[in-house]
Amino acid sequence: MHRLFFVAWMASCLCARAAVYKGSDGYIVRVYREDGFPVQIFQDGIALDSATLAGINGIRVKARTVEPRTFDFKDINSLSGRAVWPGIWEAFRTQYALDKKGEYFRNGVVATPTGKLPFDLFLLFIASQKPTLQIDKVTTCKRCSGAGQHIGTEAVVGTTKSGVVGATKLTDVFCEDCAGFGKYIDRDSFTVSYTGPLPVRPTLAVLVAAGLVVAAPLPPPVAREIQVAPMPAQVAIIVPKVAELTADQKFEAFKGSAQLGDTQAMYELALMYAHESRDRPNVELDKFEAVKWMTKAVNNNHKLAQFRLGGYYETAFGVKRDLAESLRWRTSSAYLGCKQAQTWIANLYWHISLGNSSFPAENITRDPPANLREAYAWFRAAADAPMAKRGYSEIPVPEELEGGKQPMSQADYVAERTKYDLAPSQRDSVAKSFVSAEEMTLAKERVVALEAKIASERSLRPQK
Repeated sequence: MHRLFFVAWMASCLCARAAVYKGSDGYIVRVYREDGFPVQIFQDGIALDSATLAGINGIRVKARTVEPRTFDFKDINSLSGRAVWPGIWEAFRTQYALDKKGEYFRNGVVATPTGKLPFDLFLLFIASQKPTLQIDKVTTCKRCSGAGQHIGTEAVVGTTKSGVVGATKLTDVFCEDCAGFGKYIDRDSFTVSYTGPLPVRPTLAVLVAAGLVVAAPLPPPVAREIQVAPMPAQVAIIVPKVAELTADQKFEAFKGSAQLGDTQAMYELALMYAHESRDRPNVELDKFEAVKWMTKAVNNNHKLAQFRLGGYYETAFGVKRDLAESLRWRTSSAYLGCKQAQTWIANLYWHISLGNSSFPAENITRDPPANLREAYAWFRAAADAPMAKRGYSEIPVPEELEGGKQPMSQADYVAERTKYDLAPSQRDSVAKSFVSAEEMTLAKERVVALEAKIASERSLRPQK
């Protein structure tokens, strides 16, 4: 029932692809090709020429919000939903298109068609991806009514006939609200999602029958099998590898995915800005961009990003040095299962118990027996959680795919695997420091409590 409002509106629209979607009601519609280059820009269904486009680009932009607003399409029948969803749908249609598998991909020369099936695919897409869409609409300036000037006061130069100094007169003055253009761009952006009942995904055959997807050509006929002699064992078949993306191409890919809300891409993009990535694109070191994207990934519960951000606060990389924040984010990362963070905290407690820690952890009580038990528990947590070995094939293992679309990079995997391999010997070294069986019993009780806490945190705070 919640979709009756827009299904009725779209029922009259054809499902076949339009040539190019042109927009209406003042919306500025940018139609892109696959590499992100705008093919054409329309306003009110009219393609803009270069002169008009220059004027549009010079119009003052008035953004409604600094951060994108959120909109859940299950609220489409609300008063506010009816006001904003047409613009969101227009923006999506010009920024995404359907591929041959019936999946939406970023940018396309041909706009998304209307109809129930495309909209069902749209709901399925935003339910999982939660993309952010920018909506620009040209609005006539209310202050000057589109004239670029309005009645205002102007100081009279010199002395008037009556001898009054500093008098003013009414005249046409330059409109500062629209910078004299008579119009301004009303900019809004939304992070869209859908938490309502999901529609049934149409099969590829249904999409082909509806004309939304072009059927794949039939494969060539298979030749009759001919028995041949086996190839000699000493003859090797060399299969060329598919060319990998360059560092610059990876940077652009991560940037685009990060802007669309991909958490792993946010993390990878931050590493590139910080020059901490194995891939080195032609981009200058930018600590503030690194912190910005790392923080976005942190807020989506990316455990490696939280560990990195903790390091930024310790070394004052793009942020003010704050050891309390450093400990906070490394602890949060450890609870989410990051082995680098778990062993870092274990070493911190171990060194504190020995009285030789250089990290001024104000929030940690100096109690050597308790600190030693905490170190043992964290080393046990890092050692006990299994981590499959993938070697150097860069094939992701199951625990890497818990969240995000990109598997862990080889460098991150090696760092995590190294801590996992070292944790058992470090755990045993701490165990040798217990002075009594009672201390060992208390340490094992702490292990049980900590592992339960880690399991709870990972279930309550999954990566978005």
